[in-house]
Amino acid sequence: METILFCLGLTSQEMQAAALQGMLSFLGVVITGCIAIWTWRANRKAERTERLNLRTEKTRDLQSAIRAEIRGQWYELRQSGEISDFRKKLLERLERETVEAPFVPLIPRLAQSVILEAIVADIALLDHGTIREVMLFYRQLAILNAFIDELKSEQFAKLPRDRRANMLETYFTMLTRLQKACVTANRRLEEVLKLDGEDRDLNMPDPGRTDPLPEQDEPGVGHSSRQHDD
Repeated sequence: METILFCLGLTSQEMQAAALQGMLSFLGVVITGCIAIWTWRANRKAERTERLNLRTEKTRDLQSAIRAEIRGQWYELRQSGEISDFRKKLLERLERETVEAPFVPLIPRLAQSVILEAIVADIALLDHGTIREVMLFYRQLAILNAFIDELKSEQFAKLPRDRRANMLETYFTMLTRLQKACVTANRRLEEVLKLDGEDRDLNMPDPGRTDPLPEQDEPGVGHSSRQHDD
């Protein structure tokens, strides 16, 4: 070291001591800087990990809440029995109506979503495939409830019997679509939640094995009974 300092022109002991002191001070600054950078990076990594864990937990909570609502809707639909039996009874009752006692079906609206408005802001937490299946379920639910309101309207009661029968057939088609949307969305959520065994809902059928729907155009939310007069 002294040879190096001598070559640098630092010939006196005082100059060499000062140079060594400066080098040690510089080395201390470098080490302190490296420690600060390492600490900052470690903190950033810990913060990112915490944010990722919170996002993962929030996403899982969101998926679980949606799944609970969809399963509840499906089981509520199943309490009424098979759609085919319900359809047969309703159409038979329509055939037995008289002029004095026209038949107006007493079809209750389905339970409205209690979490949809709350999750809209966080819907981006879900992957695209899950968003597609979940929003299809909610859309089918909204369309069906709007159509049920039309079945209980005065305009429906004034329609000829055959057109009311057609509207009831449309109702049952939409009801079947909603049930299938429930099953498909539930299966998608079970996949992303990585549920297996007893955690899966084995009572809900495999959507790939359900019967095909009849070929019929799907009415929109604004589908009115007045359209059946055309």
